[in-house]
Amino acid sequence: MAYEIVKRLKEKGNTEVLRKLEEGVVESDRKRGKKHEVFQPSFDCKLCASERFILQKLHYIHHNPVVKHWSLTEDFSTFEHSSAKFYEHNELCKIPVTHWEDVGG
Repeated sequence: MAYEIVKRLKEKGNTEVLRKLEEGVVESDRKRGKKHEVFQPSFDCKLCASERFILQKLHYIHHNPVVKHWSLTEDFSTFEHSSAKFYEHNELCKIPVTHWEDVGG
């Protein structure tokens, strides 16, 4: 969507908005070739207070690598960059995982 917005701004000759979008790019992104910052960075923090909600989020996180958009693995439970192996097979992961039930709160 961002590429389409920039494309249309260029087609309309809206240099003022394009300049503002260029100014919004942080230096580290600029070094990687990013030219415009169309959207404001955001973080949608959710309090994980119920077992149902926690399990819903774990399911989403664990199954995300197999969705068509990403297709990072065939089997979500063996994806090396996920805690799914820990939860599904009780196997250690590359990074230590603490079971959500063992976290005080």
